Amino acid sequence: MERFLGISEVALPVIVMIAIGAWARKTKFLSESGIEEIKSLIVKVCLPAVLFAAFYNMRFTWRESLTLGVFALMNLAAFAFGILVCALLKIKTPVAPFMCATIEGGSIGYALFMLLFGQSDLYHFALFDAGGAVTQWAVIISILQLRIKGKLRASELAKSLATPVNIAILAGILCSVTGFGQYLSSTRAGSIFEDVLNFVGAPVGPIIIMTVGYGLTFSNIEWSDTLKTVLARMLVFALFMGGIVYYIVGRMYPSDPLYRFGAVLYFIMPPTYAYGVFVNGKDESSFLSAYLALYTLITIFGYIVLASFVV
Repeated sequence: MERFLGISEVALPVIVMIAIGAWARKTKFLSESGIEEIKSLIVKVCLPAVLFAAFYNMRFTWRESLTLGVFALMNLAAFAFGILVCALLKIKTPVAPFMCATIEGGSIGYALFMLLFGQSDLYHFALFDAGGAVTQWAVIISILQLRIKGKLRASELAKSLATPVNIAILAGILCSVTGFGQYLSSTRAGSIFEDVLNFVGAPVGPIIIMTVGYGLTFSNIEWSDTLKTVLARMLVFALFMGGIVYYIVGRMYPSDPLYRFGAVLYFIMPPTYAYGVFVNGKDESSFLSAYLALYTLITIFGYIVLASFVV
């Protein structure tokens, strides 16, 4: 009974906020434009505050630098293996290999981690996302854009990398590496500064989960390709890449189990929602919407299972 109550304590807030989001869509309590504005506020202001607070006074060593490189290379390897597996599974949609790499950190990953482990330990997950984001934007999404545009200007690539989330992570790492973060944290002004960051970041978890619930729709699904692409991601990303990286992370951080839990959460995430901006045509857009909705639901179930091992 105690174990059930412990799992419910973590899982129920997620389920309730998803239900509120679905209710808000069904009743039109919130419009799509309203949801987009809420997302924009969270992703451009609240989440960067949380991420900067997570990184700016952490101890940054060679292990963290190596971790960034591991996750950057892992994303590329997942994409390459995704091409092979999708061909073997005879998946028709050309965007399927892209679904085998990248994760959605900002719109769901960070929120789930904070709900389970707390805001102060977010760097255990954000470090992985920061490494993966480098090749996600610089290589994988650039290839996706090239399918449509034929060429990609350097300014467009720079703009895609210079997001508030990435800037906050980079600024936090710089403060940590230079020692300024540790110095500021030890002062009265630093304490006030951290209180402000924590207050600004407080809405991130529940609001992000609510917006995920708003976006979960399962209409016009082409089940054959969708389910085969789900299988492809599970094989390539969750099992193969996830297994390898989980082992590496366990060896690099043997005394900190939160890194291992963070790795498990990372590899059950859906691919980045940003793909929706770069797909080509109505068929690809419909496939992507259905796929992301289905995989997000799988992620929520996976999160509840993970929570059962934590609480």
